[in-house]
Amino acid sequence: MDAALQRRLDGIIALTTLIVAIAVTLTLITFGTGVFLLIAVAWLVIGSVVSFLIQPNSWYSLGQKTKRLGE
Repeated sequence: MDAALQRRLDGIIALTTLIVAIAVTLTLITFGTGVFLLIAVAWLVIGSVVSFLIQPNSWYSLGQKTKRLGE
């Protein structure tokens, strides 16, 4: 991966993190923790599915590493 693309991805990740932090704060203030936990679980599931769709190989290699640790 070239450096320009890596910098762009880092910028996108930083911006997304900031937006999520603001959204989490507003959700907690507005609805309380129950709704926040529901949203957090949904966010984790959606993020996992998306990352699997984007890079299935990284999941496979993670499984291989985990298997090797267990041996």
